[in-house]
Amino acid sequence: MKNKASMEAPQLPSLSAFSHFQIFKSQSMLQKQWTPFFSLSLALFVFLSHHFLSEKMLETDLEARMQILRESGFQESQGDDDTFAQRAEWFYQGRPLLLSLCLDLYNGYVTLLGRSSHQTRLKPTTSLPNQLLQDDDDCISDIDSVSEVSSEVESTLSFQQMKDPTAVSEKVDELVSQLVTASLDKEILKHELLHKDQQFHEASKTIELLKKFVMLLEMEKEVAVEENANLGYKLTSLLEENRELATEALFMKNEAVGLARCVLKMRDDHFHKVCILQNRIYSLQASRNSEPVSDKVSYGCFGLDKHKTKKKKENKTEEKKPGFKWLKKLNTINLFTKCSLNPSAAAPSCCTFDLPY
Repeated sequence: MKNKASMEAPQLPSLSAFSHFQIFKSQSMLQKQWTPFFSLSLALFVFLSHHFLSEKMLETDLEARMQILRESGFQESQGDDDTFAQRAEWFYQGRPLLLSLCLDLYNGYVTLLGRSSHQTRLKPTTSLPNQLLQDDDDCISDIDSVSEVSSEVESTLSFQQMKDPTAVSEKVDELVSQLVTASLDKEILKHELLHKDQQFHEASKTIELLKKFVMLLEMEKEVAVEENANLGYKLTSLLEENRELATEALFMKNEAVGLARCVLKMRDDHFHKVCILQNRIYSLQASRNSEPVSDKVSYGCFGLDKHKTKKKKENKTEEKKPGFKWLKKLNTINLFTKCSLNPSAAAPSCCTFDLPY
């Protein structure tokens, strides 16, 4: 459709204004916010250019205004993206210029229609923009992309043909304010959507980290369970060893008790042996001296009192001599160590003695 428009453009006397209008319409910001006004002004301009070629003054005025709008649109396109400051500047500077251009186009269209061959009175219809678009196939693609807001603006402008221009301008101002608020709401919703997306990504990252943390905890739990099982096995083995050691200790205790009894019995037997040998010595001495044995035995138990007195005297003499103390201790130690080192050999000797008669 644009190629067709470029081919039919040389037949129009207002080619430069129309091309400027197309360039100005290609700007991104105006295309977002003022599409209904562009479509309506384009339709009116094409209709005027096709049907009233003799209006040179209208052409020059329109070209001057379109040049101003084109320069402002070109300056805006050289800058950064659409910002709030640019929107405010457009709302307070570019909007009145565009509204005045639309009103002039509309008034010119009404006056020229009154001069035309139509004798019927102009009636308010909502199909006027569609009829204008059917006259020129170049604008079909542009009008198809017009939203519901553009159709509402066109219908309100067609109904306001016989009314005051002030009422039309007030209506247009209201619609423009609605469009600006709608665009602001859209930007706010976009910002909120981006914020929610960021929160969603952060939440997904935290969920992944928590999943990894749970996996690590499960692995640590498995390791702890294995260590607990190993410690249980070690505990059971230590308990068994403790029982074995307890049984061994009991056995050793019983053996120590038996050895102690054997030692005591050996002492008693040795003492009795000594007593018997002493009595025999006394009896032999008495028989040798032909003295009665009863006199010797009457003193104490087997004549031990005299023996004790002799021993005491000997001990006193030995205490005076320091060399005999360690010899006596060594003899007592050897007596007990022999029994403890070879209890199997010492046991029968403790229990049975071959006494000389």
